[in-house]
Amino acid sequence: MFWLFLIVFIDSIGFGIILPLLPIFALKFQITAFHLGILTAIFAFFQLITSPVLGALSDRFGRKYIMLVCLLAIGFSYHLLANATTFTEALISRALAGIFTGNISVALAATSDLSSTKNRAKYMGIIGAATGLGFVMGPTVGGFLAGNDVETANLHLVFNMAAIATISAGVLVAIFFKETLPKNYRGHFNLKTKVKRTLFLIYNNRNMMFLIYLSVLMWFSFSSINVFLTTWSVERFNLSPFHLGIIGTVFALVAAVVQIVSPRYIQGGKAILIGFQISAFAIFAVLFHPSLPVLGVILVFIATGIGILYPNLNSTISMYGSNSQRGFILGLSQSAGTLGQTIGPLIVGFSYSAFNPSVAWVIIGGGFILASFITLSYMLHENKNL
Repeated sequence: MFWLFLIVFIDSIGFGIILPLLPIFALKFQITAFHLGILTAIFAFFQLITSPVLGALSDRFGRKYIMLVCLLAIGFSYHLLANATTFTEALISRALAGIFTGNISVALAATSDLSSTKNRAKYMGIIGAATGLGFVMGPTVGGFLAGNDVETANLHLVFNMAAIATISAGVLVAIFFKETLPKNYRGHFNLKTKVKRTLFLIYNNRNMMFLIYLSVLMWFSFSSINVFLTTWSVERFNLSPFHLGIIGTVFALVAAVVQIVSPRYIQGGKAILIGFQISAFAIFAVLFHPSLPVLGVILVFIATGIGILYPNLNSTISMYGSNSQRGFILGLSQSAGTLGQTIGPLIVGFSYSAFNPSVAWVIIGGGFILASFITLSYMLHENKNL
């Protein structure tokens, strides 16, 4: 578990270096918020397609080799982004990263392999914390390397540093990570049959369908926050790349701590409901045009909501299916999330550019509120927790 934690942590540093600085990248290329949405959505679109396939491949060939290939390919995509001179080249780089980002679902499947039903939420929280801690260091490193001036931000250095971090995680997989799925638990790789069987399992399980819907809604709103909160902050407060890195660090640190601590006190459907409600409350507070210190408090609430949601959704989804189906199921869940990541930035980016930021915040908060009502109505109707 230690090596899996470290690998996910280092991989997340690479991702965390890039994410807060994409709006700065957009400013340097002089593209609109809608184009920034496209840059985000193309990553999610290809992740949507390939995550179940990579998960199914890990069910057949094991977790280790699929993770290794993914990490090396993602590192190469960051290098391409560092050298991009046109918007089209940036799109190609983000598409390549999206194709291989199924490594997250494979890591979650490996976590599920190592855990029991009783401690799965705890283990998922630990891996979620590894992601969060990577996001703590990533934005700080990226902001420091980029500098204090938007106009002179050294994105070439920043993105190449992300490539080095991700490839380093791949090296750790190759040398230290031990396979978590024994050969006798692996299924045959017949993707068509696996898809039919797993989709039949999901279709005939109302809880599973319910969780898939919630995954879409969570990532619809959360991915839009990741992209447009930084854009809005730069426009409203004239923040530098370094300041954006600090904001990303505080956000990720809070989310990481919550993911570790919250499963001890609350799990399942109640945790999911509370996570959505906290996130919705915080997003609508942005509509009151807060000062920078108040925005910091709002970010803490958003991070708390996401920190509660993420491990509980993943741990609950991982309860379904056999060992030979788990990678595919978690990959499918990841794809459901990336459907939200594809649609969210496009809709919010268009609203941000065509209307004003307030409309964008209403749409983001509406996703969390809709998910809250779906969760509450389902729990009341079924009269049970998940």
